[in-house]
Amino acid sequence: GINQSNIQHSTFSIKVYPNPLTAKSVISYTLPEAGKVTISLFDITGKMKMEILSQIQTAGYHSIDLNSSDLHDGIYLCYFTLDNGSDVITNRISIPVVK
Repeated sequence: GINQSNIQHSTFSIKVYPNPLTAKSVISYTLPEAGKVTISLFDITGKMKMEILSQIQTAGYHSIDLNSSDLHDGIYLCYFTLDNGSDVITNRISIPVVK
């Protein structure tokens, strides 16, 4: 398991636009350091609906396209995790989907 003392809540910048999501949206974020980035989307019951990204990325600005055409209207939680090998930085945002 993850050692709780190594989990940090970061203020790294995350933006999703347009908001609410449309069929084609963009997630942009700035990483404070390099590491493995995982971005997952969950519904309000806690069920994972989509793993958007899972890869090693460099520090700095990144953006990825999000195709939400398979999602129903509602509120989703987007979880971001950055694992640099010694620390795990997490963040999450709520995203409304309206079609």
